[in-house]
Amino acid sequence: MISGTSDIPTVQKCLNAGAVGFIPKTASPALIVKGLGTLLRGQHFIPPHLENYVFFNFLDSSSQVGSEDLHASTTNDDETVSSDHGRKQIALKKRETEVLQLISEGKSNKEIAIILDISVSTVKFHVSNLFRKFNARSRTECVSISAQVEVLHA
Repeated sequence: MISGTSDIPTVQKCLNAGAVGFIPKTASPALIVKGLGTLLRGQHFIPPHLENYVFFNFLDSSSQVGSEDLHASTTNDDETVSSDHGRKQIALKKRETEVLQLISEGKSNKEIAIILDISVSTVKFHVSNLFRKFNARSRTECVSISAQVEVLHA
C-alpha cells in the first residue's frame, strides 16, 4: 500500500485488510526504494518509525475474539473456516508455519530472523499476522490456540 496518509489507524486498517506492506508517499526516496525492493523480494515492509506501534497493537478492539469463540464457524479472508467436524481451521503460509514453530520453541524474534535468514522486521510482521489469525494477544496464547485448531498449510 502506498498512501498519502500515514497515521497509525490508517496503517493498521491497511494491514488488517491484507496489505503486505505500507509505504507513505511522504517517505524519503531512499525509504521508498528500500520498501519497494523489500516487497518485490516477497517480504513485508513497514517503515521503521511505525513498526513498534503497528506490531504491538496490531489488533483493534473490534477484531479481537476471546477464546470462547474459538470453535465458532467463521470465514476470515479464506484464512479461517470451520471444518465438517466443527474444529476451526486456520490456513498459514509456509513462512508463518515456520515462525510459529520457532515461537513454540521459545525463540526470540532475533533468533528467528537468524534461523530463517530474514529481517527482524519481517519476523515481527509474521508474528503479528499469526496474532491476527489466531486472535491472540501474546506469543504464548498464539501457540496455545494453534494447538487447539486445525492448522492448514497453504
